[in-house]
Amino acid sequence: MASPLPEEALFYAATAGLAVFAAGAELIGRFRDEPFRVIGSRPGLVYLALNAVLAAVVLGGLRYADPPKPGLPALEQVLLAGFGARIILRTKIVGGGGKAGAGDTGPGAVFERLLATISRSADRQRATDRLQLVREVLAGVEWIKIRDFFPAELGGALQDLGEQEKNEIRKAREFIERRPYLDDPTRVHLLGYLILAYGGENFLRELVGLYRERHPPAATKGAEPLPPLHPTEP
Repeated sequence: MASPLPEEALFYAATAGLAVFAAGAELIGRFRDEPFRVIGSRPGLVYLALNAVLAAVVLGGLRYADPPKPGLPALEQVLLAGFGARIILRTKIVGGGGKAGAGDTGPGAVFERLLATISRSADRQRATDRLQLVREVLAGVEWIKIRDFFPAELGGALQDLGEQEKNEIRKAREFIERRPYLDDPTRVHLLGYLILAYGGENFLRELVGLYRERHPPAATKGAEPLPPLHPTEP
């Protein structure tokens, strides 16, 4: 069997690239904190590869049904396969009850379950990284000194925060403070997660650095020197 021509391989590569781009944009939309790390994780790569393979299969079907033609028709096939594969993945047959999600079948139902599994796996991996980061960076930080300072700096530094997001941050901060069963170290960690979600890892580190500049640890006094055992006589 003859190997595919370079032009044919280029068509398949372009189709897979379009599918990966669309799938990557979907994953980025699910994770506010460091979304590109999710794409590079193992579950994220599996998801991207699945979309690329399906798009290539769709392109193969189109080119088999309609033999390849140079020019615009070939480009139309690439675009249709690259983005049309996602339409196939979203196709669902609603169950007999007539309610979406109740007994649904078809590629869309299977795809949604698979995406939820991949997303949960990636989220668990990020959760471990986030926990280690918050525990390391916020060690020794006092709640009373950051409860207003951190949200104020976040709101002032970010220029693209909408009113809805500002309200979400304010409500989350109030929720943390009004829970009497939370101790201060837990409140510090929860506020750290909130800053991490909106500002990202680098912003959290810089913010904690600013906090430590303004609130340096109290210097410990050294021990008084002991008098000599045998004082020298004049």
